[in-house]
Amino acid sequence: MAEKDGEHPKGPRAHFRRAGQVVSRGERTWLVRIFLGRDGTGRRRYYNRTVHGTKKDAQTLLNSLLSESDRGELVEPSRETLDAFLDRWLRDVAIVKVRGNTLEQYKQSLRVYVRPVLGPVRICDLELSDFNRLYRSMEERGLSGRTVRLTHAVICGALEHAVVKEKSLARNPARLSELPRVKRPEISTLDARQVAKLRAAAAKHPFGTVLLFAVATGMRPSEYLALRWIDLDLDECTAAVHRTIHRAEKGSGG
Repeated sequence: MAEKDGEHPKGPRAHFRRAGQVVSRGERTWLVRIFLGRDGTGRRRYYNRTVHGTKKDAQTLLNSLLSESDRGELVEPSRETLDAFLDRWLRDVAIVKVRGNTLEQYKQSLRVYVRPVLGPVRICDLELSDFNRLYRSMEERGLSGRTVRLTHAVICGALEHAVVKEKSLARNPARLSELPRVKRPEISTLDARQVAKLRAAAAKHPFGTVLLFAVATGMRPSEYLALRWIDLDLDECTAAVHRTIHRAEKGSGG
């Protein structure tokens, strides 16, 4: 045991150092506990971490945490699950930072890839290995490196908010994850013969003009479907993208 729980030492020259303990919790399992003071009701508050290994490993962690405490960097672990945190982050933070279609992509990535695996875990218990394992499993399922990286960007950004803004995490466990390389697909373009076939087919289709416009300008559906007459200059034969349109999530009221 490093130190016993104690209050702030008295006296003008007293230097306060948080009290810490290493407590056995079974074979090669240790509880590292640091006394954080008392809350508004007078109850003692503790920072607790479980260590699997030797007592020396636990003592090393305790010394490191006490140093963080001395520097004012020790954060009391949040008991909030990743699911609950993401709900709050999407509702209060992401919604005002990104556009509607991007927000829907965030929700889908988290719902499909992250929440089923890590959602029930408390954010204070998340480790780098959890995210490396998650991303490897996504690759093994045949998902592209781009999909893995986009998913990482969303969850990493959310956890960074917990570290920087909320101070509910001491560090971002996803930040140093091992990410796959993105294979850049070979881009192919239509040749003159294919363009002629496309024009002939478009002439017989009720939305053929829209199709040809999209091919000629390279616009995305979210861009050309949002065009208004004021965006077109018929004299100069130009079109300007000033807005995009997206499909609202069912029940969102948008």
